[in-house]
Amino acid sequence: MLSRVSCRQVCKRASATAALLGIALLLAYIALGHLVIRAGYQSELPILARFFPGKSVTSLQQYFAAFDRSALIICLYFLISASALILFINPLGLLLSSISLGLVSVVVFFTLDRLPELVQPLHFDVIPYFNYRLTYIPDPVLGFRERPYHKAQITNFRGFGFSPLYGIDVKPQNLRWHTDGEGFRNPPATLTADIAMIGSSFLEYGTDLEDTYSVRLAKKLDGETVVNLGKAGYGPIEYMKVIEKYALKKKPRHVVFALSPSADIDGHLGDWVKGEKDSSLAKRSIAFGSFFPRYRIAIQQGWQILSVSCWTGLQLGFQNLVGTKFVHPDVAILRLPNNVTEKIVFLDLHSEKPTDELLQSAEWRAFEDVLREFKRLSEAHEFVPIIVFIPLATEIYAKYSTQESGENWLKVRESQIASTGNNERAARALAKKFDIPLIDLTPTFEEAAQQGVLLYYPMDSHWNEKGREVAAEVTARALKRLLNASS
Repeated sequence: MLSRVSCRQVCKRASATAALLGIALLLAYIALGHLVIRAGYQSELPILARFFPGKSVTSLQQYFAAFDRSALIICLYFLISASALILFINPLGLLLSSISLGLVSVVVFFTLDRLPELVQPLHFDVIPYFNYRLTYIPDPVLGFRERPYHKAQITNFRGFGFSPLYGIDVKPQNLRWHTDGEGFRNPPATLTADIAMIGSSFLEYGTDLEDTYSVRLAKKLDGETVVNLGKAGYGPIEYMKVIEKYALKKKPRHVVFALSPSADIDGHLGDWVKGEKDSSLAKRSIAFGSFFPRYRIAIQQGWQILSVSCWTGLQLGFQNLVGTKFVHPDVAILRLPNNVTEKIVFLDLHSEKPTDELLQSAEWRAFEDVLREFKRLSEAHEFVPIIVFIPLATEIYAKYSTQESGENWLKVRESQIASTGNNERAARALAKKFDIPLIDLTPTFEEAAQQGVLLYYPMDSHWNEKGREVAAEVTARALKRLLNASS
């Protein structure tokens, strides 16, 4: 009995000591941390130089941010250790609490799985698993497809890469979403179309249906009807299947292939040539498995979202408390013409391989096979194949980024600028090989950038409203020329 009491006392004292140390370190850092860091940064003593590597190209505020993060981690370590010691005192209570929590999570998961109408009101749709469960159904040909007549509303949308840690002020938007009877984002009952558009999420993005690329395009054409058959998560192999399964029955005269090389070739076809499961299909197919694997994924994702949100809140609060203001390492600061300054996070980088090397790569050879099939389908079913080349934001705006940008972006800035245009030239070469007209958005996007216009979301790889409008305008002009030539 004495030993048990002694053990409990030791744990309590150790817990109190760890908690006090954590709090003391936190208060000491708040009071003196930045003063000490500033003195070390300004000192020329060799012994201090090892604590400030790259000082000649790194701002004081960046060191503040790095030390802030380390100090916060150390303090949390002490506080978590203190909590763990308290829990260790009563292992049976900890075990029973863990079992109770596990049972509650299973019951909640089972309830939401059987009553999906509760997911959105309870905001569980922020967890990808529940979002995919509401959005997609399995498909034997395509792997997955969006539910027919699916309706959703996304509030406070700032971009799917949004994080307050980037320090970019973006006005939130509300998105209204609904699909047709085939699961694509179109007006209802689109039975026939003059132009069918295949591709990924660029085709279906928009705050509402009227804001999408395909609907904007249809409004700019002289009576030609347009159907969007693009879907986030599909790649070039799926695009060909979409043509056969959905496009052909609409009797289109033209089929437009919206090509984004980073996602389509580097991503989807990159997975395919490596013999790996398509990453987009893999992350959505979790909604279709058996009960316990789905439960495990939902718990993992929920915990990740909770922990990331808490850690983000702690970092922001601590930075505000100690007065740290710095450019996030991933943020690029753009100085555009007409005295326009923008901040952006380039979530995707374009391939830096030379054009000849791209064309010889396994991924681009696979894309060549896709275009060969695209051409074969067009000849067999008498439609005109067309490619729209979609440049990444880096291919338009990298050259406008400044040295005040974040350190992670600056590491790749020069190579991204030097390799701009390689994807475009490779796409042109293959389009020419198969005699497929190519509509290149790059020149007009560059003209917009020269006017100080940002066409992409600051924290998302997709076009914003201005980008969709410019893309629709360029595509409409080119299509009119092609339609006139073929009439």
